[in-house]
Amino acid sequence: MTDTSYATLSAALQNALSLSTPAIAITFAHEAPDGVPDFPGEPPEAAEDGRTGKVSAGCVFWGKAAQGTFTTRPEDHGNCNVGSYTHGLKTMDEAAQGSDVAALLESGWVTAEDVPRFPMSPRNFPSLHMAHWPRRTRYRT
Repeated sequence: MTDTSYATLSAALQNALSLSTPAIAITFAHEAPDGVPDFPGEPPEAAEDGRTGKVSAGCVFWGKAAQGTFTTRPEDHGNCNVGSYTHGLKTMDEAAQGSDVAALLESGWVTAEDVPRFPMSPRNFPSLHMAHWPRRTRYRT
């Protein structure tokens, strides 16, 4: 898909859904697109359960993508077992062991019966590319 078609799709989605923010795109790839920088920063020391990543939870990347285009790596998502599962970076059994998943279930926001229905990328890709397409001018995937 070309830069123009991503921008066109973003505009079409924004108009059709009356979005206040342009649509964010995510691609799963074996390599980062040329010229797309890695998300900046270093992960902190690991939590007691071993979790660590560049942000507190994978959902943070969605908000950051509204500000620019970047690439994340599997280890960047280490603080979020749910996101690591849905992105195909962990199995259900691995993700279910995390304290963040336990907290999510304890909150009642989702139930244990909901978890197997979470969508999941079928493959483990070493690069996740997130972009705010209308601002994107020079990268191709």
